[in-house]
Amino acid sequence: MAIKRGQGIAAVNYPTGMNLGGDPTQALIHCTPTGSFIISLSSVDLGQGIKTVGAQIAAESLGVPVDLVRVDLGDTDTGPHCMGTFASRLTHRAGNAIIMAAREARNVMLEVAAEELEVAPEDLETDGVGNVRVMGAPVDRNPVSVNANVGVVLKAPFDGRDNDVAGLALTYIKVGSHARGFDQDSGNAVRGSETALEATYQYQVTPWWQVQGDLQYTFNAGAGQNPNNPAQSLRNTFVVGVRTNITF
Repeated sequence: MAIKRGQGIAAVNYPTGMNLGGDPTQALIHCTPTGSFIISLSSVDLGQGIKTVGAQIAAESLGVPVDLVRVDLGDTDTGPHCMGTFASRLTHRAGNAIIMAAREARNVMLEVAAEELEVAPEDLETDGVGNVRVMGAPVDRNPVSVNANVGVVLKAPFDGRDNDVAGLALTYIKVGSHARGFDQDSGNAVRGSETALEATYQYQVTPWWQVQGDLQYTFNAGAGQNPNNPAQSLRNTFVVGVRTNITF
């Protein structure tokens, strides 16, 4: 028998996530009172990166930031069923289970929000940053739960200064519990309250020239959080300003 040499192509089919007779993995999603989500799996991470991948899959399906999602693995007493962590099945099987669970959780979330907002669930959407809003509504959200302002303005505060103006103002704000919970879950500096005291004086130098000075002292500026770096806290700040008006 002669030996012949040549080149050929062979195809191999290696199935992942077979449903023939059962290859199940389940996922549970819990929403915390602060608006974060916990994904419960009975799988374990053997280097596949399921904690990262699972959080990303859930965040995209729920419409929330990935920082609000935590994957809890390996508690077989309370976790859902899993066939096992082997071969290359985990991302495929657990990932699809997370997608299905996240879709159900999102529907429930929208139904609850619809009742509060008095709209139909299909008119709501998640904005990707942790809010549920009516489609087409403004995207801005105010994290402040309490806001109080008081001020007084005096015209001609001194004899002979009929065109001068003096002002004093006090402002207090308190950040809501949901925003504080978001800070805790995200690892940011937790916002609390802010108090600002401002004093100003407008001096009429000549009939066509005004100079105004302004002093502002803020206790716990930014409610304690640096807006340019949320993980960084802020303390008290003092601001001095001067402006001038010249009328021709």
